Amino acid sequence: MGLRQLPLHMSDEEFQRFIQEFRAFMRPWLELQPGPERQQRLFNMILMTMHPTDENNQN
Repeated sequence: MGLRQLPLHMSDEEFQRFIQEFRAFMRPWLELQPGPERQQRLFNMILMTMHPTDENNQN
């Protein structure tokens, strides 16, 4: 099991493009069928909008 958190700085338009490209990237992986050499792996993704504060906007 692994967990990764990555801060992404995107406009609403960039975020929509990110989602579209991510879906396109995932499509072939989601189409793979079960097989004797494959294990099912559960992929979770949680996207949260961070509200700006003085602390996290020091760029």
